Amino acid sequence: MFTTSFGQFVPCSIATYKKLKKIRNLIGRVDAWAYRWDRSHRKLPKNRYYTWAKKRHMVDDSWVMPSLWTIQGESIVQTPLAVKYWESYESARHPKATVEEVKPMTISEEEIDILLHEIENFLARMPKRKIVL
Repeated sequence: MFTTSFGQFVPCSIATYKKLKKIRNLIGRVDAWAYRWDRSHRKLPKNRYYTWAKKRHMVDDSWVMPSLWTIQGESIVQTPLAVKYWESYESARHPKATVEEVKPMTISEEEIDILLHEIENFLARMPKRKIVL
């Protein structure tokens, strides 16, 4: 357990929390990129006769990162690593008054580094265009 500057308790160090926060920011960029791609893709002439509900089931896996999401049938589902990340991020994000209240991190430091590296590589492959969040 680590102590904050206000005397509260968190499950990870500040360096680990900054990595978790950076992953959260990068996931937001991936989501923005995917939404922008889908918005422009459905305006192409060959795709205009589909409604949005039907188009949504035509999943394009070019933006799906294997460590975060998998395609099962017609839907996109989070992987166990993504679930562990969100649990750890939420527990690190909210400091607690006592040590007993703090939930331990479910994701290891190595998994955080692998996830961060994979997301950065994924975004490096995307078309270069400014994303405004």
